[in-house]
Amino acid sequence: GELDTVDENERIRDELSSVIYGIWDYIKNSGHFDAENMTLEWVGSIPGKREYRRFVGDTILTQNDILAQREFADRIGFGGWSIDLHPPQGMYAEESGSKHLHADGIYHIPFGSLYSKNVGNLFFAGRNISASHVAFGTTRVMATCAIMGEAAGAGAALSVIKGVTPREIRQQHMHELQQVMLKQDASIIGLRNEDPLDLARKSEIHASSTLNGILLDRPAEAYELSHDVGILFPVEGSIRGLRLLVSASIQTQLTVEIWMTGRAENYVPAECKQVDVLTVQAGEQHWIEVPIQEEKCSLIGECNIFAIIRANEHLQLHISQTPITGVITFERGAKSVVDSALEDHQPDQPVIEWSMKQLVRRHFCFAVETSAYAASKVIDGYVRPFAGPHSWVSEPMTAGRSEWVEARLPDAAPVSEIHFTFNDDVNEDLINLHHHETPFLVIPELVKNYDVELLIDGAWQVMLRVKDNHRRKNVHRLEKPVLTDAVRIVIHETNGGVHAELVEMRIYQEATALPSL
Repeated sequence: GELDTVDENERIRDELSSVIYGIWDYIKNSGHFDAENMTLEWVGSIPGKREYRRFVGDTILTQNDILAQREFADRIGFGGWSIDLHPPQGMYAEESGSKHLHADGIYHIPFGSLYSKNVGNLFFAGRNISASHVAFGTTRVMATCAIMGEAAGAGAALSVIKGVTPREIRQQHMHELQQVMLKQDASIIGLRNEDPLDLARKSEIHASSTLNGILLDRPAEAYELSHDVGILFPVEGSIRGLRLLVSASIQTQLTVEIWMTGRAENYVPAECKQVDVLTVQAGEQHWIEVPIQEEKCSLIGECNIFAIIRANEHLQLHISQTPITGVITFERGAKSVVDSALEDHQPDQPVIEWSMKQLVRRHFCFAVETSAYAASKVIDGYVRPFAGPHSWVSEPMTAGRSEWVEARLPDAAPVSEIHFTFNDDVNEDLINLHHHETPFLVIPELVKNYDVELLIDGAWQVMLRVKDNHRRKNVHRLEKPVLTDAVRIVIHETNGGVHAELVEMRIYQEATALPSL
């Protein structure tokens, strides 16, 4: 990083190669490693450039924008990586290999950072966007670059069709671009579908069943309450019927705190609403009711609640046999798996203080009433979690029983195109490195087998049968428009999940790839 990565590229390559082969020589020949049968598979011949040239746009994304989670009106995607700064001395630096600053949640990326300020027809996306050096420490990662690439591509297409510049898209057609992207399942947090051509938005939604609360009552293993833990769960209106399954070695006290997360896109405690200290009798697996103080926790609207259970060496919680959508479990002060000499994360930053890494898809046994899984969620406009999962969830599916959700149109219409967005657990840590892998090949909550039915002359008729689905977003275009009063998806099987789940349904009369293109 202290050399010019263009003019001194070969010198950098030679130095890196000498270090790599020196390390390999030590591993192979020092006698400190069981390396007799090891071979060196591959070494790259071209240095990868983390940072070089960035362009200037109408907006320069900064560190302050990221840490404040600035809600840009022209946002086209989000990032979630920390601001990850490396010392310019690289491997020879005496300080930590990287320093990390974390916002309290994701940050938003503006369209104004994706086109040139002084070249009228130039878009850019990836590691050359309009961002400060510090902001670049997070925008540079590949998944975030891909999100920006989608926005630049959609923006370029809309610019060509309308015969306008990128700046004019931002000034005159930004809402249309955002709606185009949402129709393609783009990751824009906090914006909802407002497509006037979507017939589902004005329909009545009905379902075979709906999960009216969370009940995780099948314990698989005990969990020692040796440090504080958190349970995040969705509520609407007020908190009702909150209970925890605990075991106690002696009579003792259980401290439970109810916190709000602040911003709808955040998942860390931000505002304490109440604190309860409850007496727990000695014994195994007691259901303890957490009294809710109505004056403090009523009419809180649609949001996620962060319940903190304080450490007590005499208590145990219990891990549920199955997970459930919309719930995340946290440990406070969990030890990092990476040495601080390599990664320096400030422990007082909330997303570091509260870690979910050791409890992914492992939830404590608890119960709470909630209407967060109502069938109406499939047309509420959101396709990403935002103050709740925004997904219809059925009651547990039993053997041989199918579940369905349907949209009754306000008037019969010739339907040509139907969209379904399924739950693919966007909280799952999917990564192409090899330090871990999921125990499943397909996200269990994804719907596997389903039928698409239309109500024609008072009778349901199967139009499509889908087998072995593993996609989040499916678009079905009929061979010709069919006059119908209602559209129904009948879910026969998931890829392993207990419930049938659907995030969004869209219905169109005209079969078009995009609403405007």
